[in-house]
Amino acid sequence: MLGVEVPSDLLDVSYDGHVAYVRLHHPPANRFSFAMMHALENLAQAFADAPDLRAICLSASGPDFSQGADLKDPMLAAQMAGDADKRGEIARLGARLIDAWASLPIPIVVSARGRIIGAGACLFTVCDFRYAASDATIAFPEVDRGMHLAWGILPHLAREYGAPVTRRLTLGGKPISVQQLPVGSVSLEEPDAVDERAREWSKALAAKPPLAVRAILSALRAIARGEPHDAVQDIEAFAATTGSDDFREALMAWFDRRDGVYEGR
Repeated sequence: MLGVEVPSDLLDVSYDGHVAYVRLHHPPANRFSFAMMHALENLAQAFADAPDLRAICLSASGPDFSQGADLKDPMLAAQMAGDADKRGEIARLGARLIDAWASLPIPIVVSARGRIIGAGACLFTVCDFRYAASDATIAFPEVDRGMHLAWGILPHLAREYGAPVTRRLTLGGKPISVQQLPVGSVSLEEPDAVDERAREWSKALAAKPPLAVRAILSALRAIARGEPHDAVQDIEAFAATTGSDDFREALMAWFDRRDGVYEGR
C-alpha cells in the first residue's frame, strides 16, 4: 500500500480501511536496534505521504511494549564505540525518528503493556492518544547508564507529563507506574482489553471527516512546537473545511441521524 519495505522480523504492518496497524515485533523484548530505528523512521515518512490514511494504531507483541535500545546490536554497538560524530549519529537518527512520528498529519493511537522503557517510551510519549495496561510501567534509565537523554524527547516529556513528573522520570531513572502519569495523559485499561480499546478509538477517529481532523491536528502540532498560531490561520482552516464535500456530508448525516461517509475532499 505504501511502497516501503517493512522488515517482518521488526515490524508487523497491516491495514483495515483507513487505519494502519503497526506492531513492534522484535522478540523477545522489542528492543530498538539500528535497523528497527531506521525501519520506524522510514515507515513514518511513508505514512506522511499516504493521503488515504486517517489513523495509525501502534502496539507491540509480547509481554512488554519495549525494553529500550538494543545495546547488544552490533551496528548500534559499533556506533557507540566510535568517535563523537559516530555516537552523535545515534542521537540524530533517534531525533529524526521521533520527529517523523510526532509530525505525522494523522492521529496516532498507542496501546502498551508491561515495560515501556527508553526508546520505546520516547515513541509511546509522542503518540496522540496513549492507552496502557493499568499495571504497566514507564522508565527512562539513561541517567543511570551515564548518558544524556537525547532524541529531542525532553520537550515532549515536559509538555505531555509536566515538569515534576518529567524530572522524576529522567533524573530518577527508575520505573514508575503509568498510574503516576498525569490524569488524562494516558487511558488506563485492563491488560487483556488495552489493545482492543486502542483499536476502537483508532476506528472512531478514522470515521470522522478527515479534512477537519487533519486541520485541527495540524494546528495542535504547531502550537506544541511553539510556532505562532493566530486567528487568521483558524479562519483559513475554517473556510477550507466548510467549503468541502465532507462538510456537506457531515451536515446531512447530522440532519438524517446517520453516520457520515467521508471521502476527504
